Amino acid sequence: DMSFDEAAEFFSEYPKIAKILNTVCDVGLGYLKLGQPSPTISGGEAQRIKLSKEISKKRHGEYTT
Repeated sequence: DMSFDEAAEFFSEYPKIAKILNTVCDVGLGYLKLGQPSPTISGGEAQRIKLSKEISKKRHGEYTT
């Protein structure tokens, strides 16, 4: 029952996990709960989740922050 904002703070010592959680927070979805069923989110929220997933991916040969 932890939000992405809470999880990002909790896992801040683990860079790989924190990076993924922080990208979700960066697109404004920090209020969503971890494990929240996808049918309970709006279409706009679903698009921002997809966006955060793409942002957090490491691309071959590209520098990511």
